Amino acid sequence: MRIAEYILSIGYHSHNNDYLEICRSYKAIYEIPSVKEDPAQWIPISTVFEFMSSLFTLVFPGNYSHLQVLRKICWYLVLSPHDPLQSSLLSSILEDKNLGEIPTFRLLLKQLTTMEVIQWNTLWETYRDEFENEKKMLGGHLGEKAAEDLKQRIIEHVIGLCTSSYMAYYFSRFYDFRYSN
Repeated sequence: MRIAEYILSIGYHSHNNDYLEICRSYKAIYEIPSVKEDPAQWIPISTVFEFMSSLFTLVFPGNYSHLQVLRKICWYLVLSPHDPLQSSLLSSILEDKNLGEIPTFRLLLKQLTTMEVIQWNTLWETYRDEFENEKKMLGGHLGEKAAEDLKQRIIEHVIGLCTSSYMAYYFSRFYDFRYSN
């Protein structure tokens, strides 16, 4: 029943465009021990209500392996606004050994943790095909908005870098001024 609970959560948060909560729900499903052992459990069982089954099909269209769900987790994590919870999830996902099987996503997540400027055009050229393939997983109204949100997250990353660089420069100059005499 925990899976059904998370599926409902994904459906609810999809309507609110709450990428971080969607990511957390997928991660919770991904971490259920019985699901890790047998990914076939992600397929709706006959004891689940018909509504739940149709919602499940919406959330997991087709049979998904653990890597495909990990890809969903990565995309929703990248689409999430930066905050302490997002940073914590980012760190935990980067430590996942299965992420090594999908190196493009490992690189994408790594870029968000480095203190380097990410150029939107370069990132989009690199990940556009992946994004287009995953657009179905983002579903209906999220699909169109997700590309805009991805660009917004990259801009936020760059602004954060500029802010931290400026502050470092400002404080070094202040220190030089204060203690030069």
